[in-house]
Amino acid sequence: MIDQQTQVEAIDRLVRLGVKLAMDDLGAGYSSLKRLSALPFDVVKIDKDLLSEWRLSPLETVGLISTLIETGQDLNRTVVVEGLADVGMVEAAMVLGATKGQGYALAHPMPADAVPDWIRQFRMPAVPGTIHTLLGALANHWAVMHSRRLAQTLSLDHAQTTLLFMEQGWQDTEAAAWTAHKFKRVRTLPMLRTSFCNGLWHA
Repeated sequence: MIDQQTQVEAIDRLVRLGVKLAMDDLGAGYSSLKRLSALPFDVVKIDKDLLSEWRLSPLETVGLISTLIETGQDLNRTVVVEGLADVGMVEAAMVLGATKGQGYALAHPMPADAVPDWIRQFRMPAVPGTIHTLLGALANHWAVMHSRRLAQTLSLDHAQTTLLFMEQGWQDTEAAAWTAHKFKRVRTLPMLRTSFCNGLWHA
């Protein structure tokens, strides 16, 4: 096993050569916050297994992903969210401040000669500044209630969430009333979490 000093010296030589370093699977295994702060990583990738909990514990997972994104950005690292399997995950990651992602919602593994065609045809599955999924709405509500930084930078307004509630037939719910009151703190997040879970499992 390589001792820590040897490891640090090897990494330092790589950095001086101009090699960019990425920490894989932040939030699992050896990819600890201590290593993140101590070593000169340029990129951190949030573990895809964390995102698999979005369907079972959506509110808690949104909070965890947001915290990891903010931590990486506070340390001036580029943050990549792995495991973006559908449009809702892409939309939520964008709302929570992610600028880079990886997953089947964006691309599947492909041979090198297929990449040029993929680049020409690629279209983002989610549009910045809009909400079209339940997970995106949940992430937006969480960000406004819990993250002052995100609340100040979100380009979304309450009209986007209102449109989603109308599409789902929820315009008369408590969650819709909360949105109409311009994101004032009321007892709505549990209601939104229930609505998200019901909508997800019955879609």
